[in-house]
Formats: sequence, C-alpha cells, structure tokens
Amino acid sequence: MNTSKRAADKRRTIVFSRMSIVDMLDRSEMKSLRDHVIAGIEASEPGTILCLDLFDINWINSSAVDEVIGKALAHLRKSKLEVFLYLQIENNSFEHFFNIERALRDADLPLMVNVNNRSFALIGPLQSYLKDFLFYVYSRGQTGVTSAIASIDLAINKHKCSTYLGKLFDLRLIIRVKQTTQVGYEYIYYPLFGTDLMPPAAGEVCKN
Repeated sequence: MNTSKRAADKRRTIVFSRMSIVDMLDRSEMKSLRDHVIAGIEASEPGTILCLDLFDINWINSSAVDEVIGKALAHLRKSKLEVFLYLQIENNSFEHFFNIERALRDADLPLMVNVNNRSFALIGPLQSYLKDFLFYVYSRGQTGVTSAIASIDLAINKHKCSTYLGKLFDLRLIIRVKQTTQVGYEYIYYPLFGTDLMPPAAGEVCKN
C-alpha cells in the first residue's frame, strides 16, 4: 500500500475566504460557517484529512474561533469519527495565533497548524511529554513511525511509545495506517501534512 498516496487521496480543504468570510469577529455570524465545517466532517470518509484554510482572513477574535473551530473540533472529538482536522495559517499572523490559542486552550482542545507551508506548530494544550513525542512524529515526515522505531530512536519503552502514539491518534493529531506483519499487524503513524516542514524556532509567533 502506498500510504502517502492514500492520505493524499483523502485530503480536502475548506477555504474560509471563499465563503465570503473576511473577518471572524461576530460570533452570531459564525454559526453558518460552523455548521458548514461540521457538515464537512460528518460527510467525510474515514481517514479524510480536512484543512481549514485561514489565509486572507483579516481579523479574528477568540469568541468567533470558539464558535467555529472550537465547536467543530469538539464535535469531532465527541463523534470519534476517524477524520482529521488542521489549520493552515500565515506565519505573520500573531493576533490570529493568540486568539486561536486562547480559545482552544480554554476548551482543552489541541490542534495542529501548518504555518505558511514552512513550519508546523501546536495550538492548544497538550502535556509536554506528548508534545515532544508529537514533534518527533512530525519531524519524520512521510517516513512514518511505529512504536518499535520510536522506542529505538528515543530510548523509550516500546509499550510506552505505543501508548503515546495511541493518545496522539485519539486526539486526531496524527494519522495511522494498519500494516500486516508476519506475526499479526502493526500501526504506522504519520503527520497530517508536510514532508519537510520544521518545528517553530524559539521566539516565533507559533511557539507554544
């Protein structure tokens, strides 16, 4: 199975600016956008990766973020659907990061961000050990990682690596592909996007 192609075949993008949205400020005006995103989640096949494209959005506040992104993400977590969600955003949008971070942290919802197709970031809360493990998975790109590989690379017990990977998958921060082996099967885990993106450097706006 070509796992990279499999993931690429199930990618969809929702571009907010194409829906006559230039600002995300008025919570009451965001309900139709929220419903559109949730409908996109519900209509997606298992394994679909949804990108919410915030390019060309001028202004954002945390209330509107909670109404659209927060509620859509909460719906996804509650539904247990095997659908994955991430944001695409410009790297100079400090206020965007601040307001999205505030909304998702209050709601206890972590989310991955593709920053201008140059780097990746995590917005929202996540335990430090899981965050470090998450960044390790993303640093490997489409090479993928198994619990056995992670155990060797990081000198961590294989069972613990399997638990960490499972938690990140349950949070829909990474995808996985089931692969048959001689003794059964194993999961290979991949980032939601990018093959050569780098984590944010210290001091950049996307730093957690």
